[in-house]
Amino acid sequence: MTRKVQKLAQELFEQTHEQFPEITYLGIQEHPEQKNRFWINVSGLLSDDREIQLQERSGVLATQMLIDEGYSFGLFVRPPHHS
Repeated sequence: MTRKVQKLAQELFEQTHEQFPEITYLGIQEHPEQKNRFWINVSGLLSDDREIQLQERSGVLATQMLIDEGYSFGLFVRPPHHS
């Protein structure tokens, strides 16, 4: 994974995090089948409505990155891990 991809993923997370401070960055992974597609893994306890809002916001940002940079990103929300 290139530094460019990591930088873009971090930018997407930070821009989304501004409106959704309850999410935490977990990492990024390459899509197993699609080239130039990446999943940004985040954790957070969100209501269904709040998660829909998060996906809509991150989708707008990710679409612009795809147009501008040629990389596709999606946010994958995981519930918080409890020990």
